[in-house]
Amino acid sequence: MNQKELREQENRCIQEQAPACSAACPVHVDVRGMTAAIAKGNFDDAQELYRKSIPFPQIISRICDQPCQKTCLRKDLGGAIEIAALERACLDFGGRDFPAVKQLARKSVDRRGDHHCHQCLHRSRYVLAWTT
Repeated sequence: MNQKELREQENRCIQEQAPACSAACPVHVDVRGMTAAIAKGNFDDAQELYRKSIPFPQIISRICDQPCQKTCLRKDLGGAIEIAALERACLDFGGRDFPAVKQLARKSVDRRGDHHCHQCLHRSRYVLAWTT
């Protein structure tokens, strides 16, 4: 691949629209922002961006079926970017493992769906008490 072909491929991926990998992701992880932070060696910021999208990042990063790699524009040019490996790296090398818990109120969450649990974790307002 020569320099001109490389620049053309780069222009396809850095347009202002969401990259194909972020669009294919069910939770729309900010892949562009996360990879930019990792490229600068800032795993803390990458981890923060990843945690904003994912309810249980340590689990999801390991069981994800990687729809982003199937739509990566680089897959025909020597292989797709290993987004799942980058996600695991930002969790392994970035800041704290778990968000700080503020015990403001107690809320019971039944098992009807993960949406309520995600909302509680995302807002960091509740200590969860699971019921059956």
